[in-house]
Amino acid sequence: MQTGGSSSGSSTKPLAAVDPNWQPPACWYEPAATPGQLKDAVDRLKKGGDLVPVTPTFSWGEQLMLDHYDKGKAEDSSGDGYKNCNVGKNGMFWRGLVNKDREDDPASALCERTLFWQNAHTLPKDEYAPTPAVLAAYAYTKINVSPTAIELKPAVKSTVNVLTWV
Repeated sequence: MQTGGSSSGSSTKPLAAVDPNWQPPACWYEPAATPGQLKDAVDRLKKGGDLVPVTPTFSWGEQLMLDHYDKGKAEDSSGDGYKNCNVGKNGMFWRGLVNKDREDDPASALCERTLFWQNAHTLPKDEYAPTPAVLAAYAYTKINVSPTAIELKPAVKSTVNVLTWV
């Protein structure tokens, strides 16, 4: 980094400190399965396969999976189901995920929706869908930067119009 004198680049804004009290959410929603992957799971169930985990703490039975995701029956009064697991549509089914660092937090139970459809290139309108800002902050908490030694050149008192390098 260059200080003083002229420089070839310029910074548009200074670095800002990150909130040291920020905590990642206790749970969030994330893309989990394409229509083809969910259809394969339904087909396995039809042949007597294992039940599939749907939310962080619950698994659902074969009947819900077959009725809601394959036959298009509504799970409840909130809306329609998904015929043939939305095969041929562009998007993914999303699921809830619990932050492993906050499993004992009661807020980790807030992402209990069953798998839901989200069209490609869109984010769910759900407060637990991660925003780019949350993802960036979460990634920042996982970065371990080793200490850096800083040295000035020249190491002695600087002179006007002589470059100082850090």
